[in-house]
Amino acid sequence: MTRIPTKNRRTIASFGTYAFLLVSIFITELAVMDLGGPLLLRLPRLPAALFDAAILVAVFSLPLLLFCQRLRSGEFGSSRSSWRLFFRVLAAIFLIEFTVMLLLPTLVPGGDMERMGLVDALLTLLLSAPPLWWLFRQLELRYRSVPLTDYLNSPPMLFVLLLFMVFLLDLFQELLLHLVLGGQEPSSHKAFHAFFTTLFIAPVLWLLVTRPLSRMALSEQARTRAVYAQVVDAVITFDANGLIECFNPGARRIFRGSTEEMAGRPVASLFKDGERELERLTRAALSSVKDSDKIPNYELPGCRRDGTVMNMDVSISRIETRGRPEFLLIMRDITERRLADEALQSSELRFRQIFEQSDDAIIFLHPRNHAILDINVTTCDMFGYRREELVGKNLAQISSAEDCLRLEALVRRVEKGESSQLENFAGLHKDGTELILSIRCKIMTLLDQDVLYCTVRNVTERVRMEAEAREIQSKLIQANKMTALGLMVSGVAHEINNPNNFILSNAQMLEKIWHDACKIFREYHREQGDFCLGGMPYSQIEAHSPQLFAGIVDGSRRISEIVGNLKSFARKETVALDGEVDMNQVSRSAVSILRHEIGRLTDHFSFEQGEGPLSVRGNRQQLGQVVVNLLMNACQALPDRTRGVKLAIFLDPETREVVLTVADEGCGMSPEEGKLIMEPFFTTRVDSGGTGLGLSICRSIVKAHHGSLDFASAPGRGTTFHLRLPLLEAEKKDAPQ
Repeated sequence: MTRIPTKNRRTIASFGTYAFLLVSIFITELAVMDLGGPLLLRLPRLPAALFDAAILVAVFSLPLLLFCQRLRSGEFGSSRSSWRLFFRVLAAIFLIEFTVMLLLPTLVPGGDMERMGLVDALLTLLLSAPPLWWLFRQLELRYRSVPLTDYLNSPPMLFVLLLFMVFLLDLFQELLLHLVLGGQEPSSHKAFHAFFTTLFIAPVLWLLVTRPLSRMALSEQARTRAVYAQVVDAVITFDANGLIECFNPGARRIFRGSTEEMAGRPVASLFKDGERELERLTRAALSSVKDSDKIPNYELPGCRRDGTVMNMDVSISRIETRGRPEFLLIMRDITERRLADEALQSSELRFRQIFEQSDDAIIFLHPRNHAILDINVTTCDMFGYRREELVGKNLAQISSAEDCLRLEALVRRVEKGESSQLENFAGLHKDGTELILSIRCKIMTLLDQDVLYCTVRNVTERVRMEAEAREIQSKLIQANKMTALGLMVSGVAHEINNPNNFILSNAQMLEKIWHDACKIFREYHREQGDFCLGGMPYSQIEAHSPQLFAGIVDGSRRISEIVGNLKSFARKETVALDGEVDMNQVSRSAVSILRHEIGRLTDHFSFEQGEGPLSVRGNRQQLGQVVVNLLMNACQALPDRTRGVKLAIFLDPETREVVLTVADEGCGMSPEEGKLIMEPFFTTRVDSGGTGLGLSICRSIVKAHHGSLDFASAPGRGTTFHLRLPLLEAEKKDAPQ
C-alpha cells in the first residue's frame, strides 16, 4: 500500500468529497423529518427512531456506495476491504441517527416538527462529522485521497451523482422556501423556486464539473508541454501538404535548426531520400488508422541542415485537429547506437572465432553452482560429447570421481583478478577412456555478468613422452653405471690379478720346496722324534701340508676365475646380436658373480645345467645381465634363508628353444602386481631401494634376441620366470642353403 504523506495532519486532501457526504446527510435527514413527520409522531419513540435511522441509511447509502466503488476501482484496496468500509460507515450513521431520535423529544419539547427536523438534521450533521473525518484521515494514510475529480473518469458515476445532488437540492429549496415565504402567491413562489434552484445547483455544477475539468485540462496541458520540451527524441508535426508545423527542442538538437527556420519547410528535407520516404510514411500512417494498436516504425537515413546523414528510428501517426488531418513524427538519432551495435557484433564475431578455433578446450562455468554455460568445438572433440549434452551439466561429467573433488576445490577458490591451475588430473572421455588434463581457471566478465573461464589442455601424450624420457634417462643412467662398473672392474681385476699371480706361483714354488724339505724333516723325525714347526707337531703338519698347499692354489685359481668372469661381464662389447653364446657358460658366470649374494640370502640353491652346449645367437653380456637380474630378484624375494632358489637350463625338443627357468619359494605376486611387474618404474621393493627397471630392461633385451620372457606366480607360493631363446642349430637348419 502507498502512503501519501501530508504536510498538515489536521486537514484532508479529499475535503470536497467529505463536505459532499456531510451535506448529503444533512439534507436527507431534513427531508425525512419534513415528509415523514406525521408518521413519526404517531409511532412510539423506539420504532420511530428505528424507522428514521433506516430511511437515512437507505438514502445515504447511494453516495457512500459511489465513494466506495471509486475507492475499489483503484489499485489501493481489495473488494473485501471496500465493502467492509461501506457497512461500517452505514452502521455508524445508523447508531448516530437512532441515538439522536431517541433524545430529540427531550431536546425539543412541544412536538413542533419543523424545529425538530432542523435540530435533528443539525445534530446528525455534527455527530457524523468526527467519525467521517477520522475515516477520511485513515484512508489517506493507508490508501490515497479520493477527490471529486476522480468521478470525472467514470461518466456513469458522475451522472448518478449529479442526479442525486439535484434531487436533494431541489428538495432542500422546497423546504427552505416553505419556511421563508410561508403563504405567498404561487407566481412569486415559482419565481423564487427558479431562483433558488439555480442558486443551489450552480455551486454543485462548478464543484463537480467545471472546476475538475479546468484542473484536468491545465494539468494535461502542463504535462504535455513538459514532455514535449524534455523528450530527447524529435517530435515533429506536419500538415497534409508536408509542411512542418511544430518542431520541439529535441528536434532542434538533432537537426541543428531553430523553430523559426524549420517552421513551414517541407518535412521531406529531413530525410535523405525525402519525397519517396515521406510518401511511404504517410501511406503507413493512413493505413494504421484502421489498426490503432499498430504504430508504423522504420529505420531511415535522416539528413541535417548541413547535409550530415544519420540513422533515424522513425514512427508516424495520424491525428485530427479542428477537422483537418495532421501527422506526428517521432524520430530518434540511432547513429551512435548503430555504430556501437556494429562494433559489438564485430567484437562478438572475433570472440566467437577465437573461441571456436582455439586449440585448447574452453569451458564457461556459472560462478556459483559451477554448471557448464558454454563450450567450444575443441571441448566436444576432446571429450566426445555434443554441446547439448554438456551444457547445464557439472564437471563430474568430464572428470573421474577421484579428481572431481580436486576440480571443485579449484573453481571454488578462484578469486577475481587471479587465476588457479591444476595439473595432471584425470578426465573422462564419453567412451570411458581416461585422459590426463591440465586446467586453468579465472573469473572474467561477459555482458556485465561474472563467469568462470576455464581452459583445458590434453597432456596425455606429453605425460607419456615424459615417462618414456624418464625411462630412457634411467636406462642411460644404468648404462653409465654399467660402464663405470666395467671400468672399475677392469681396474680392480688388474690390481687383484697381479698379487694373485704372485700367490699362485709362490704357492706352487713353496709346495716344491716343502716336498724337498720333507726328506730332511723325516730323517730328523726318525732320529730325534717328533718336533714342532710353527707351534704345531711335525707329524700333523706332514699329514695336512698337501691339503694346505692345494687349498692355496685352488683359492688363487678361484680368485682368478671370479675376476675373469667379472671382466667378461663388464667388458664393453659391440651391440651386435650375432655372436654365439653358450647359455650354460653365461649361467655359470652369473652364479659365480652372485655366489656371495646367493649364499647370504638362501641355504638352498640348486643349479641344473643343460646337456651339451646350448648355444643361442645374441650378445653374451646382455644375456648375462638378464640372468643376473633374474637371480637377484629371486633371492631378494625370499622371506628367509630356509626358502630356496632353483636355476635350470634345458632344451625344449618341440620348439627347439633353449629354456632357462629361475624359480623361487618367495612371497609371490598378486594378479594386479603381475599385470604391472614388467612396466618401467613399477617395483614391489620400494623400501629396499628397488628402481623398477630390472625386469623392463630384461624384457627389452629378450625381445631384441627374438625370445620371450614370461612368468607364473601365486601369492605365498613363489614365482617362476621362463626365458626362451631360439637354439642356434635350429636357426642354421632353417636357414636357406
